[in-house]
Amino acid sequence: MAENKTPVSITGDFTTPDATPDYAIPLVVNGAAATSPIPVPAGTEHIISDVAVCGGSGAEFRLQQDNGGGFFDIGLFAIPGLPVSPTRLYTTRIGWTIAGGASVAFRMLTTTPGGATRVTVTLRGYVSP
Repeated sequence: MAENKTPVSITGDFTTPDATPDYAIPLVVNGAAATSPIPVPAGTEHIISDVAVCGGSGAEFRLQQDNGGGFFDIGLFAIPGLPVSPTRLYTTRIGWTIAGGASVAFRMLTTTPGGATRVTVTLRGYVSP
């Protein structure tokens, strides 16, 4: 990895209580206490390189960013309606860059149409500088 880049591993493990849309998944950054959303300080960039999500049939995951005016979607990951559940979906070498700022943050939301379901998420990447 190039100089001035700090590897980041973000994980989330959450059980939705019902099928109501959009629960924020508590995220753990490099083993610290769970939080959501994750701030991206001014003068830094958070680069997301790989995403893995796991959930029940039909589960959706929405990666969102806020630049100070409210959250908006930057990525959607959907588990197809498969008979095997839970199902894991991998997306690699994404390269999403979130430029930091005074009010910049990101989070992962989930919806599980089948009702109460355990979901997991892993985001890998790095922070620069």
